[in-house]
Amino acid sequence: MPPRDRSQRTVALSPWARRVDALILPGVVLLLLLGAAFVTTAWSRAEDTVAASQAKDELRADRVATAVSTVVERQWKELEGWSASNAALLQPGREDELRRALADRVDGGSLSATVAWAVVRADGRVAAIGESVPGQVSANGVADDLLGVGRRIASRNEPQASDRLRFGDAAVYAAGVPVPRPGNPKVHDAVIIVDYLDRSPIGTFLDSSAKGEVDELTLLDARRHVMVGVSSFASAERVSRKVGRTGWSLDYTREEPQTLVPRWTYPAFAALLVVFSLVYALQDSRRRRLRRVGAERLREVQLLYRLAERSLHADAVEQQAEDLVRSAHELVSIDGSCVDVTVVGQAVQRQSGHMEPTDHVFRAPVSGPREPLGELVVSRARRPFDDEERWVVQTAATLAGAAMHTREALETERQAGAELQRLDELRSNLLATVAHELLSPLTAVKGVLDLLSMQDDLGHKGREYVGVATEGTDRLVALIRDLFDCSLLETGQLDIRPRRQLASELLDGALGAQVTSRMGELRISATANLMITVDPVRFDQLVNNLVTNAFRHGAPPVEVAVRPADGGAVVVVSDEGPGIAAGDRDEIFGKFWQGSTGHARAVQGAGLGLSLVQGLVELHGGHITIDSTHADGRGARFTAYFPDVVPVRGAAEAELTDRPAAIA
Repeated sequence: MPPRDRSQRTVALSPWARRVDALILPGVVLLLLLGAAFVTTAWSRAEDTVAASQAKDELRADRVATAVSTVVERQWKELEGWSASNAALLQPGREDELRRALADRVDGGSLSATVAWAVVRADGRVAAIGESVPGQVSANGVADDLLGVGRRIASRNEPQASDRLRFGDAAVYAAGVPVPRPGNPKVHDAVIIVDYLDRSPIGTFLDSSAKGEVDELTLLDARRHVMVGVSSFASAERVSRKVGRTGWSLDYTREEPQTLVPRWTYPAFAALLVVFSLVYALQDSRRRRLRRVGAERLREVQLLYRLAERSLHADAVEQQAEDLVRSAHELVSIDGSCVDVTVVGQAVQRQSGHMEPTDHVFRAPVSGPREPLGELVVSRARRPFDDEERWVVQTAATLAGAAMHTREALETERQAGAELQRLDELRSNLLATVAHELLSPLTAVKGVLDLLSMQDDLGHKGREYVGVATEGTDRLVALIRDLFDCSLLETGQLDIRPRRQLASELLDGALGAQVTSRMGELRISATANLMITVDPVRFDQLVNNLVTNAFRHGAPPVEVAVRPADGGAVVVVSDEGPGIAAGDRDEIFGKFWQGSTGHARAVQGAGLGLSLVQGLVELHGGHITIDSTHADGRGARFTAYFPDVVPVRGAAEAELTDRPAAIA
């Protein structure tokens, strides 16, 4: 789809996209705010639940503390009532009767809550003790505690409750009241009752497990020692209540209400949702602004791209200048634009819109890679140009200037290329003509020299001179033939007639005589029954050129081998010379190139052999590569690949007698 069609399609879909995009921001912000409101409501309900649970815990603590205080108050009243009824027994000298009366108050059953009753005198003596089991108070070490409680009651003249007392493995407490001694009201004795904590009503109130309670109640004495309940607190939050006039206190240890998440997460999550809504609103506003800016940048880039495309394909500089003016007008919505350029000495001026005198004018130089061509002038009466608009106009001027320079350079290069092509054709024709014209007289000279060499009356010196002349003539003929073949390769006039033959026969025919004359220095080999598709004449020529190059620039022994390859065969020629430097391998197939070493420049030859070899191999549809025989870089190895199928080149169509398949 062309760019114009794509832009039209985008504009057609943009209203729907804008409607959807307009609903995204309020929708997301509304959802986040609703979530914050929901979390706030859940937090409020959780707080209400916690407050109700705490109020319930405090009410229970008050109820239990009141119940414990009531138990002790009843015991004090019971002691006061008994003392009033038995005041006569409290007289000194009636201790035996008092002991029996106290013993009658103690139930000796195994489930009895009462341990003993006792009367303690104001001077700290125990007047009488009534026990369920005689002697158990003294045996369990509670007697001294009773004396201390009695003295405290007598001295303060008020009811008292003791701290937690140990009675064997059990815990007991003592509650007592002061009693005025008959006949001497200023002296008070103390009547005390001792009860088991766990068997008394107090233990019943504090037994949470019996009621299925999960919260923990602990009764503490005046010294904050645990009387009944747990000895360690599972939570730092406790409800503490005073237990009447006993001096005791009740601690109600409660656990934090079980919730799905900690309570502090509710306000944190609500605040986080509000922050997210604000951040999203800011980001969305920034995104919309960036989208508008991006759309504007895309429009500018598309206009600049179309300007560059039109400028490059314009037929003339006038058309390029007109495109630049039109694009500048579209880019920044200007009132008028004018371009004044000079290309290749040609002055061009184009104008668009109405340019009137105004303060808001911007001039952008139209320049290419080398020198300025002119300038683009834009004007606007409404507002000045900002930095971005100046950059866009300058970019348009630079693109158009580069296109103008490109057009000028292409025209110059086209003319230069046409001239070079004409000169190259003249050179190739001249080379072919010279080679042809030189070959004819040299053939006649060689014939005369052959006749002279057959004369019987030719002396030793004469025969030597004729041999030197014949050798030079042969070398010159070979050079001219190479020149002639190179010119034919360049012009595409060299024809080959490849056919499939045995590689061993071709190799023996090309190098058999040299193998005999260079015994031990030249070795040839070919895979048995290997067929190769080549022009026999050109194969002989390129193999001899490779061998000659190996003896000139390398060192014997020189090995020539023909081996099967993937889809064809390869001819490998290697020697044991100094090798070819890596930097010279890309240049070695060039015409008249003889190497960069002193040895290469000292040997004979014009440097056409390897160039001709490469051309002949490529004419057969193959390629030739160079590497070293040894890992240290010594020795040169040329590998020429010949495919079984030779590409047809114009009139030189290959005539193959067999199917193109290598037979190993």
